[in-house]
Amino acid sequence: MHKLKDLLQRNREVLRLLLYLGLYCVIALLLHLPCPILWITGISCPGCGITRACLSLLRLDVAAAVYYNPSVFAVILAAVLLFISKKKKTKNTILAVTACIMLTVYLYRMLFSHAPVLRFDPANGVVGR
Repeated sequence: MHKLKDLLQRNREVLRLLLYLGLYCVIALLLHLPCPILWITGISCPGCGITRACLSLLRLDVAAAVYYNPSVFAVILAAVLLFISKKKKTKNTILAVTACIMLTVYLYRMLFSHAPVLRFDPANGVVGR
């Protein structure tokens, strides 16, 4: 019990971030809110589809998760590693590697695979109007 309490104490920031992200996802799903980045710019962000991918994984639909955003597996692994890591330098490395993976997957999907989940329509963003 002492180890669990110590682990939770060390990872307050990660738990807080996960709580806020989870809360935002629930509110966005219930109110059908669009992604703020897509709404402002008209361009999907590297995290586009992560929420739907996580929900698909909860339903054990791996194919749908990959369809929505293949980097969901890196994000989940990073969340686990961030939770168990002790050193700030290790946590920063995990975040940097995960960001690189997400950007690589995003660029591939935008430039080569033309994933139907992603949108590139700057004229329909708030900035473009």
